[in-house]
Amino acid sequence: MTFLQMSLSGGLLILAAAFVRCFALHRLPKRTFLILWEIALLRLLVPFSVPSFFSVWSLIRLDPALHPMGMEASGGMFAPGMSGQMTAVIPAVLYADPGGSSAESGGPSLPGLWLTLWAVGFGVFALYFLISWLRWRREFAVSLPVADDFIQTWLHAHPLPRWQRRKIQVRCFDRIQTPLTYGIFRPVILLPKNIRLENRRELSFVLLHELVHIRRYDALVKFFAALALCIHWFNPAVYMMYLLLVRDLELSCDEAVVRTFEKDCRSAYALTLIAMEETKSRPLPFGNRFCQNAMKERITSIMKIRNMSFITPVTAAVLIIGIASVFATSVAGKNPAEAVASIPDTTFSEEEYAQLLALRFDGYKRMTVSEYQQKVWEMTDTPEYRDLLERFSQDEELQALQDENEIAAFLHYVLNPLTGDRWQRRAFAGYAASDFPAPAENALLEYNLTLSIQDSRKVTVQQYDDVRTGVAEGLRTFLHNCTKEELSNERFMGEQIRQETERLISRWSMDALQIALDTSYLPLSDWNGSNTENSSSRHTPDIPAEEHREEREYPNATKADYQALFTLMTDSYLDLPVRDFNKSLLEWGNEDSEGCLDRIFGDVIYGDCQVALTLEEQNFVETSLRLSSMENAKFVQSHYTGRPEEDPVVDLQLPPKQTADGTAFCDLYCQFSWQIKDKSLLTVRERDQAVAGLLAAVQDFWEEKSLDEAVTMTKEEVVTLLGNLARKHSTDQITLSTREEYVGFETMDERGLRN
Repeated sequence: MTFLQMSLSGGLLILAAAFVRCFALHRLPKRTFLILWEIALLRLLVPFSVPSFFSVWSLIRLDPALHPMGMEASGGMFAPGMSGQMTAVIPAVLYADPGGSSAESGGPSLPGLWLTLWAVGFGVFALYFLISWLRWRREFAVSLPVADDFIQTWLHAHPLPRWQRRKIQVRCFDRIQTPLTYGIFRPVILLPKNIRLENRRELSFVLLHELVHIRRYDALVKFFAALALCIHWFNPAVYMMYLLLVRDLELSCDEAVVRTFEKDCRSAYALTLIAMEETKSRPLPFGNRFCQNAMKERITSIMKIRNMSFITPVTAAVLIIGIASVFATSVAGKNPAEAVASIPDTTFSEEEYAQLLALRFDGYKRMTVSEYQQKVWEMTDTPEYRDLLERFSQDEELQALQDENEIAAFLHYVLNPLTGDRWQRRAFAGYAASDFPAPAENALLEYNLTLSIQDSRKVTVQQYDDVRTGVAEGLRTFLHNCTKEELSNERFMGEQIRQETERLISRWSMDALQIALDTSYLPLSDWNGSNTENSSSRHTPDIPAEEHREEREYPNATKADYQALFTLMTDSYLDLPVRDFNKSLLEWGNEDSEGCLDRIFGDVIYGDCQVALTLEEQNFVETSLRLSSMENAKFVQSHYTGRPEEDPVVDLQLPPKQTADGTAFCDLYCQFSWQIKDKSLLTVRERDQAVAGLLAAVQDFWEEKSLDEAVTMTKEEVVTLLGNLARKHSTDQITLSTREEYVGFETMDERGLRN
């Protein structure tokens, strides 16, 4: 639950408690209202969420955690309370437009402005309470102990409970006119100098009143109330709560005194209050005065105290539970903080999302597939509802988020497979990747899982979802447990994957739910095309194309393959943000059931294209396609391993320089990585120009160097030159770097020895 949600819920709870207090103050035990204020404090200070079907948010069809207008905080931070030991949640961002910047006006952003205002208000109130407390502590330090046998005897006869184990001091101070208590762990009862110690009955009233404050830790309650006021200083309801809480602390103690001495003491106790009334007194922030605040209310309350019937505490308990259930809870069956965070920013409205979420009703995972289907089909038995679900199913943004977003996952992994057409048999595709730091040492395991429901009455929704996630997690765990040596041995891995597939099928299959699992294992570098020697479109490998064809795993791409790919090469693709183009490529590749991409990558890797391409088409395939595929590979790897997304790497093997007799040669191999600051701001054109421009510059440098010049260079000089070229081609949005540890520069010159 976010900061503003806490403040709004707490404010409504305070208003409800204050309303009840107006009509039932003298009819219910005073402790009733203290409990309500304590619940309100919890609501204001602790970011918890308790669901209830009786929540006011359910009744008015609004949940503050689901309402985006001014209610959502994108994050939170913690600020120390005045004691230095407590913390309370404050907003990192109160509300802002997603683009939320006031850069055009040159002023501070809206979240920063609100946070600054809140911090100023918090600081002012915290400073006020702190200064007041320090002033009182300094003055009270000069008070004197009271040596009176009656007081000591009375305290001995009225000990604190054993679990509190606090020693009470009684002191005298000449600058106060009414008794008070202060201190939490070392409580002190402070008596005015002019108190009549010989009036034992009046003194007993005073001591018992203050003892009740100490037993109930009222000073600590006032501290939390002050903390809530500092944090929620902008909420008028919190001011009202603070004032009423202070009054009710005194009223509750008055009631305890009267009930202890029986009701025949009411007049005497009231006269004691009147005699000690202080008309002008400074506030005591974390202590309790004997007769401060709302004297008329206290006298009236004392005189109206009656013996409680059985129904009175029952009514109080029902009232407390009712108000807390209605005003301190959230909508049942939802986690508000998760719900607001999981609603994707798409073209669907809140009402449409609400209709989708209505199908994720309480306990649906415990239902059998048959029960769940019947309930969903009954709820969606209208053309409008079915059309809406069809729109959700076809939405590309939700499809792209199915492995990242809770709502999209529910739609694509539960609702559609179990209630759509051909629900008896559904296939789920995915990937598992190893997690070694070096990109070239990683492998990729593609899988296709088919779930076949044999009896929908004997398998639950939970079991169905557990099979899908269990198989995926099993393959990921299997691949992560393999060593580098094992991952490099394709024959060994083929047998291990077969055994693991059989184990997973045996583990997760059941009579009512059969599974089939197909896998395809290949090194990650082969999949993303990053290990090719043909790292630049200007460099052609020295190995003849005929030899390449013998080594290729996939045949050459056909003209139809390239035509299918070129649907992505729109007139404006170079001006698309990298994020959008990469997403389109990833979706196209996921739908590539014919294997076009594998054959095209084979052409790129081996420089063996058998289809005549225009220069623009060549650049698209060898630069845009290749770079975006490498970026997508890192994105997929990060998604399935849970590790931060790594920077893509491109390598470049330059043609060696050597003499005809082999007495002198020079060889250069290098790698470069690039990091994009924001894929939504960098265009494909800018990315391609930066990376391809760097590779072209390195090739130009190498071609311009003669063998005599090259052999005189050191590796350090080459690394420095490559680094300068990388920085030259970097921009504000893309940073290119030389991977120095992967620069190979070898020279030999034995021509002088032959002479």
